[in-house]
Amino acid sequence: MSELLDRYVDAATRSVPPASRDDIAAELRASITDQLEPRLEAGEADDAAERSVLTELGDPAILAARYADRPLHLIGPAYYLEWLRLLKLLLWIVLPCVAFAWVLGQAIAGASAGTMLGGGIGVLVSVAVHLAFWTTFAFWLAERAQTPSPVRAWTPDELPLAAEARASRAEVILALAFVLIAAGLVLWDRFIDFLPWDVAGGRVLPLLNPGLWPWTLVVIPGAAAISAFILLGVHLARRWTHPAAVANAVLAVAVGALGLWLHTSGLMWNPEVVALFSQHAGEEAARVVGIIIGVCLAGFPLWSVADGFLKARRGRPARR
Repeated sequence: MSELLDRYVDAATRSVPPASRDDIAAELRASITDQLEPRLEAGEADDAAERSVLTELGDPAILAARYADRPLHLIGPAYYLEWLRLLKLLLWIVLPCVAFAWVLGQAIAGASAGTMLGGGIGVLVSVAVHLAFWTTFAFWLAERAQTPSPVRAWTPDELPLAAEARASRAEVILALAFVLIAAGLVLWDRFIDFLPWDVAGGRVLPLLNPGLWPWTLVVIPGAAAISAFILLGVHLARRWTHPAAVANAVLAVAVGALGLWLHTSGLMWNPEVVALFSQHAGEEAARVVGIIIGVCLAGFPLWSVADGFLKARRGRPARR
């Protein structure tokens, strides 16, 4: 056997267990010899025949992995779907929580918007990379610690519920009821008072800025009504559509932007309530509460927008 064939056999058996290396090498040499004989009998040159046979056998590393029963993939089919589902779930849960915590912490520390944005992107990328790496590493260990089990049998019981992609009747009823609840809360705040203690000497002390009245009675229940009608349309269509997601996004951004502007400009809350809270809880506590409210006013609309488009994507009819 030529040097070229010896090199091939050596490369193909180098990483197999030592106890079976000689037997595998002998088996491979015999297989190569069997494939060479008809070529040589047909008059093909030795060098050309050897190269042809080795080319057909392919990369010796693949043969070595086959002999050693070693998978040539990071995560095989037995674990791939579980890995993908877990990674998606972790990214959807962890990244928004990290973003919220980062923005809140930086806002409390008094960082600028540029610092929040630039640093936040870096933090999210770092967290996503770590999640992907450690999740993949855990499944890699699980797959190589034992012989992978067969691919898990799938049953129709695992199909996602259709209700995930459309608004249920209960959601529509709740949304319509919330229109009345929102109006009641605004009226209660304006004429009855939410504060549980008498700090205003018998006067009604609303939380919302009295200067916004009566527009609060129009805007807050009105936004709730528009949201309810969007859900009603989704329910009648039996799925979230792209126009519904766009309408939901426009409403969420408009309400969030208005609320955030009123909050940051000091126009949303009753100045007397703010002064009383600062007096009793302290300026720093008032500042932290204000930052938390601002982050929520910015974060909830973004979540609503993402949730609407995600449901629209899930509810998209299959192409025929």
